[in-house]
Amino acid sequence: MRKKLIIFGGSFDPIHKGHITIAKKAFQKIKANKLFFVPCSSNYPGNKQISATNEERIDMIKLAIKDIDHFEICDYEIQNGDKPSYTINTIRYIKEYYSEYDLYLLIGYDQLVNFKFWKDYQEILEYVKIICHVRKINFDLLKEIDFPFIKLGIFNINTSSTELKLEPSRKFLPEEIIKYINENGVYGKERLQANMSPYRFEHSMSVANIAKEIALNFKLYPLVKKAYVAGLYHDYAKEVEKNKQIEIATKKLNIKDYPSWKVLHSYVGAYLIEKRFFIDDYQVLTAIKNHTIPKDFSTLTKIVYIADKIAPREDNKNNRDYLRWVDLAKQNLDQCFRTIIEYYQNLSCKE
Repeated sequence: MRKKLIIFGGSFDPIHKGHITIAKKAFQKIKANKLFFVPCSSNYPGNKQISATNEERIDMIKLAIKDIDHFEICDYEIQNGDKPSYTINTIRYIKEYYSEYDLYLLIGYDQLVNFKFWKDYQEILEYVKIICHVRKINFDLLKEIDFPFIKLGIFNINTSSTELKLEPSRKFLPEEIIKYINENGVYGKERLQANMSPYRFEHSMSVANIAKEIALNFKLYPLVKKAYVAGLYHDYAKEVEKNKQIEIATKKLNIKDYPSWKVLHSYVGAYLIEKRFFIDDYQVLTAIKNHTIPKDFSTLTKIVYIADKIAPREDNKNNRDYLRWVDLAKQNLDQCFRTIIEYYQNLSCKE
């Protein structure tokens, strides 16, 4: 009896429990011997909706399938770089190297109804058998399909990768993938763009990159990713409405003594990203809380505080103090931190 191999392609941006459920059901349905997850390349210009890098998506797939026998990754489309990820090319490649297998192609209903628009779809049907995941809401429409396929049960998965980028859910994302996303700042850009103005977004990205550069410059390698993530989210609550910030700070965080509501965004931001995205790294949260008025003097706090102050601003172009901070940030972290702190203390006294 010939062996059976399932090809499951997609962006997997990110891979979630729904993907794994569908893959397992298909594997059991046809009693397969092997299943390949085939992530498409983010380098191809046609795949502009992909947010995570090729490496990040592969890492997340590895985490999702590490304890599942016979589930593997085929990186053929990623290795093709900027070439179009046509399914027929992938199938030809796999057919050549796995000639002892009968091939099956696992797709969703939306792909099924548009299948005849795929490149060389008739040749695909010669090489593989189609397996389709069907939802309850579109079951009746299957009568319109005039080519053979294997129906993979009827069940709904009420989420999508697009939703999970902005609103991660422990119901649909494995804990290890949530941790990976948070530790590497994956989807941070999308989350910021959805919650802040273009100016604030540009500032936050600038602070994240500067913080990462500072950590690298001083060879603080364990802090490089943490510096980037803390810089990324440091102003997450900056544009939250004033009364909402005060409400969260006083009622949720029990903060009673603060010089101005304008410093509360540091505490509120740390609170929100922990609740919404499950970011729970103590060092990252501490650095965010202390980027306005530092009460913690850890190295990561200093990095983020400095990065926030030396990030390019229109009003700093001719500021001699600012230009001196930029140079000092490359030479002596502690001295730069003290210099900036003293500057704002003196400024406060003058006011």
